[in-house]
Amino acid sequence: MQPHAPLIRAKGQGEIMGQMQPSLRPELAAAYSPVPHLLVLGGVSARPRMPRPAGGESNDFKFEIDNFRTLQYEAGLGGYWPLAPDWTLQLIGGVGDARVRRHVTEPAIIWGGFSADFEARYRKTFGQLGFNHQRGREAIGFGYRMTNVVFRQLDMQKTCGDYAFYELPLPNQVRHEFYGFFRQSIGNPSKQSRWQVQGAGTLSMTPRSGSLLNNGIYVACTQKNSVLVSLGLAYLFR
Repeated sequence: MQPHAPLIRAKGQGEIMGQMQPSLRPELAAAYSPVPHLLVLGGVSARPRMPRPAGGESNDFKFEIDNFRTLQYEAGLGGYWPLAPDWTLQLIGGVGDARVRRHVTEPAIIWGGFSADFEARYRKTFGQLGFNHQRGREAIGFGYRMTNVVFRQLDMQKTCGDYAFYELPLPNQVRHEFYGFFRQSIGNPSKQSRWQVQGAGTLSMTPRSGSLLNNGIYVACTQKNSVLVSLGLAYLFR
């Protein structure tokens, strides 16, 4: 899930954010400040297996079901402090849980290639530092999140060759996530709108560990850096 950095500066303020990634994975997040300087946050993301074109001739209308599906959720508590008329500092900590299944194909470049389905179940804890700037009908935000992932299950099933099944030796993983977003109010231009459109991006990085022994080649597939982008709509309540 992408980090959520709500535009909240006072008690009683809150927001609901819905966004969609290019993989057609939606996310829904909400935040509220019940007392001054306190944030309560929660979010969920889900994607079932979906049909996609199976290839072939242009007039061959065949579809297959892809192997990417996920269900993730998280909750957090944090604080916010206005630094200037337009800037806000946020510190957030939280926990989450997820189940992910994804198909991976690696080409045979340095070692033999393979095609496999990976499945993971994990818990996570995270800490997040961010800055928001809002002036008039526009806002930007950026920050950093460190996430510690603890796997309850991490395995793979080859989908070609010997169709071997492996339980992967990776008990936990640390991810460094750098995020940024831009928001624009929509509606009546003569006043501050409660509705905002948002474009967001996140760079998620993790250091590689271990060797190519003991199925390390397959573990390396779970330690790749990734870029997430999304387009969303937020509703602010005051």
